[in-house]
Amino acid sequence: MAVLEGSAATAGIALSVVAVVAFGLAAVAYSLYFTSRTKHHIDTEFFVTARGTMPVARIAWSFFAASMGAWVLYGPAQYVADPSFGVGYLGLISYSFFTGAPLVMIAFMGSYIRKNVPQATSIASFGRWRFGTVVELFIMLLVLFNLGVALAAEYTAIGGIFGDFFGVASWVPIVAVGLMTMAYTATGGLYVSIITDQWQAVISLLLLFTSVIYIGVSFKGVTLPPLPDYLGATTGGWQSFVTLGISLCSANFFSEAMWQRVWASQDSRSLQIGALIGGSLATLAVAVFSFGALLAYWSGRADANSLSNFAFFYAFKSSDGTVSPAVTIIVLLFAVIMNESAVDSFQNAITDTLVSAASIVGLSVPLWAARLIVVAVNVPVMIVGTRGLNIIQLFLVSNMLTSCTFLPLAAGLIPALNNIISPISVILGCLFSFFSVMVYGAIQTGSVGAGLYQYFYVSYDIYAFIIAPVSGIVGLALFAGIELAVRKIAGWPMPSLPAQPVIEQAKAKIVEVKRDVAAA
Repeated sequence: MAVLEGSAATAGIALSVVAVVAFGLAAVAYSLYFTSRTKHHIDTEFFVTARGTMPVARIAWSFFAASMGAWVLYGPAQYVADPSFGVGYLGLISYSFFTGAPLVMIAFMGSYIRKNVPQATSIASFGRWRFGTVVELFIMLLVLFNLGVALAAEYTAIGGIFGDFFGVASWVPIVAVGLMTMAYTATGGLYVSIITDQWQAVISLLLLFTSVIYIGVSFKGVTLPPLPDYLGATTGGWQSFVTLGISLCSANFFSEAMWQRVWASQDSRSLQIGALIGGSLATLAVAVFSFGALLAYWSGRADANSLSNFAFFYAFKSSDGTVSPAVTIIVLLFAVIMNESAVDSFQNAITDTLVSAASIVGLSVPLWAARLIVVAVNVPVMIVGTRGLNIIQLFLVSNMLTSCTFLPLAAGLIPALNNIISPISVILGCLFSFFSVMVYGAIQTGSVGAGLYQYFYVSYDIYAFIIAPVSGIVGLALFAGIELAVRKIAGWPMPSLPAQPVIEQAKAKIVEVKRDVAAA
């Protein structure tokens, strides 16, 4: 049975559809206006990077919008308040902090990459510059898998929301959101996506602020009982700083949706300040949803028999046990708008990654083909979204793979290691991490297959998440040492970066393109 019925359900569906369609049509109209009147030279590279066009404010709004999504309505609330997780207020702090902090991490890493690889179109471009084509392809595969899971999660979440609250078949909202976002993403690319992020972020924050006021009024004069143990300082809460910190930082490193904001920023200052503001807003949003859920269970408005994925809504319960349809619809509109924003970010990011992949085999993707890619990659993921898969389990596969590979690859950003680590030591370090987790799983479960299933698909085990990055660094150091010794004995040259003239040529090309744009 749907949470909202009758006229409330009808109003909720109507407002949600209007929000999706209105944003979509406005974005398409702006895309057509932009492409016909802009002074920018719109080619495939500009379509996927919007290079150097976005000031601080736009980058801030865009980082916030791209990091949100319909997941924020369910995920943090369930994780913090559900007695079976037992992470309590410490989980609230860790989930909130590690939603925003990785955006700042990406910004500072991105400043280094912008300086050294000014023509980068994806994080894989850095991989090619630092380690070569094999590592570039390796990064691309991880990025595509990570983005595919994230996009499928958004479609699944919006389908679940409409099913749970309105009793509507999941494919209806998925098709609506998918078609609208494809329309303006294929028309205007990343530039228009970032522009729409501003609209979506501002309205979403207004809706969120309204719900905060309602919670405050709802709890006015309420005397809370002692905090239940499972909401206090639990072992699971302390462990969440490790599991969430490692998994969310690693996942964001392999999210091209975040790196696109790096290429689009006007300069490093705009990038870093924008990420700090956007990350702070993301932290605030997750904290609000988590705290509302915690209040619901603390006050007794929800208990062990309640559906924890609805935990935030239980905070709005009145004395007769009902939840206001009006405030429920307000919160759902927040989720719908943020879902649309996240979906178009992932669509752009996947397109960017595939366009960059074409360069590996020497192909230059024309603009019309880039627009076609937006549609071609999106439709299959929409179909996956209608299947109602367990996204938390899919995220675990992605989180564990990125946790195994993040630190060895990120070590390439450290200048002091330029003549120490090579493509060979990095790839072997990543594999060493993977096999270390596999061995741990085999020891714990008794077989390799059961161990892989348990720790890559079922359980967010703290020890597995510690083993992954630690063994990655140990493996990198081990194989780098072996390689350096072999090179020294054999008289081979040490690992090194590309010749500096290559970088200077790339910078000169950027200056030339900017000059052409200004002249146009």
